[in-house]
Amino acid sequence: MGVEQQTEWDTKLGIAGTFPRVRGGQRLTIPGRTVTKLAFVLSKYSTPTGDVTFEIRRISPDEVIVSKVWGSAAGLQTNGNEQWEEAVLDTPTFIDEEVRIVVYYPDDVSNYRVQLGYKSSDVKADELFTFKPSGAWVDSGTGDAAYKYEYEDEPVGGGGGPGDLVNAGVI
Repeated sequence: MGVEQQTEWDTKLGIAGTFPRVRGGQRLTIPGRTVTKLAFVLSKYSTPTGDVTFEIRRISPDEVIVSKVWGSAAGLQTNGNEQWEEAVLDTPTFIDEEVRIVVYYPDDVSNYRVQLGYKSSDVKADELFTFKPSGAWVDSGTGDAAYKYEYEDEPVGGGGGPGDLVNAGVI
């Protein structure tokens, strides 16, 4: 079991349908790991409701690889009391590509939003702060989201190579 992370933050990105900016997080490469858990630094502004979802998204085509509903935005701490919120994936998922790990909150009630902690300067050279307004994704090299993901080194079900076949008595 391992952890990949970027734990610094000094500001927040508002996420809600009214901005319109419904997703925010980090663009990075996950190199052949089975991801089991995602975590982000979050808070709420005002009194949002509705589901907050953590996603791992493929870059091209832009699609969800795996997602997990964290819970209602009402359960987040208030602005100024940001804290780590985590979600264990229902299905550990093997990933070996560049992806976006993001927080998704589409509700569009005016001035009610989820806030994602991020560092306003670059912390991880090979990663990008990312968010999605109404159009295309915006990737920024001048900041990094506060995130953690936990992983297993072996793909779910083992490697399936010749050594596994020998151990299973197949060959």
